[in-house]
Amino acid sequence: MRLFTGLMLGGEKGRALRQLVLEALGEAAPGGAVAPRPPLRVPRAADLHATLFFLGEVEPERVGEVEAALESAVRGGPPELLLDRAEAFPGRGRERILWVRASETGPPRVRELQERVSRALAALGFEPDRRAWSPHVTVARVRQGAKASIPDAFYDLAPAIPWRPAEVSLVASELRPEGARYRVHRAFPLG
Repeated sequence: MRLFTGLMLGGEKGRALRQLVLEALGEAAPGGAVAPRPPLRVPRAADLHATLFFLGEVEPERVGEVEAALESAVRGGPPELLLDRAEAFPGRGRERILWVRASETGPPRVRELQERVSRALAALGFEPDRRAWSPHVTVARVRQGAKASIPDAFYDLAPAIPWRPAEVSLVASELRPEGARYRVHRAFPLG
C-alpha cells in the first residue's frame, strides 16, 4: 500500500477552496464546476489535504504497527488554521506545484502534531522528508514535462478559509493517469 498521513480538508471547505482555485486559474466561471485543462491537474475537492508524513510503499503486515504509532502520536487538541495565501514550489515562473498556505491562528499545535507523527513513524524505520515542513494544501500540479502560465489571479488568491481539522488520517494513495486518488484507510481523532 502507498500511504501517507495527513489532515483532510474535506466537504464544504474542500469544494470552496477548489472552486476559488479554478476561478483564479481561469478554469471556471464563478459558481461553475469546470474541470481544469492541461497542463494543470487540480485534485478533487475530497482529496485536498495537508500532508504530515509520506510513508511510501508499506507492506500490508506493517500497517498495524503504523496505526499503533499514530494512535500514540495523535494527541492534543485540533489545530486552528486559516487557508490564507496562494504560493508555488519551487517558485513563481518555475511552478511545478501550486499550494495554499495553512497559517496557525490558535495555539501552536500543527507543527507539534507533525513533529510527533514524524518521530513516531521514523522510529519504525520510515524516512522523514529532509526538507523543512510547512503546513499547506496542494491545489494543483503541473503535468510532468509541461510548462504552465499561472495567472496573477492565482497569486492574488487569499481564501481566508478557517479550518479546524478534527482528525489525522492514514491515507492510501492510488496512482492513476489522471492523478492520484486517495482513500482514508483509518482516521485518528484529535482532542
